[in-house]
Amino acid sequence: MAKWIRLDSYNDKGGELTVLEKKLPFDIKRIFFVTNQQKDQTRARHANRVLQEGLICLAGSCEVLLDDGRNRETVLLNDKTACLLIENMTWIETSNYSEECVLLVLASEYYDEQDHIHDYAAFKQEVLSKS
Repeated sequence: MAKWIRLDSYNDKGGELTVLEKKLPFDIKRIFFVTNQQKDQTRARHANRVLQEGLICLAGSCEVLLDDGRNRETVLLNDKTACLLIENMTWIETSNYSEECVLLVLASEYYDEQDHIHDYAAFKQEVLSKS
């Protein structure tokens, strides 16, 4: 469903440098970030058939609901040195954004609408049909 990847971070009198190199199990093909979300707004609400994602909260915090069709958990993203690696066929919803939240998303594939499942019932059916 998902796992945490610890990023290398270096501090000195000049500031902090955090590096994401050779940590993800895929080449990054798409990068985007989410900002200026209302606290009560929910985003994502989908699963991907092939695409995998790495989520890093660069500032502030937000919550991510993860659901593999059998198990469900909500995790807090609030550490810029931690990347949440989300496997394909995991339903995700992001919510409870803090005012200053900057959520960076690293994707294994270019955007393809056909890879997205936007209906939760259809997602569950597809997951259960493969088991």
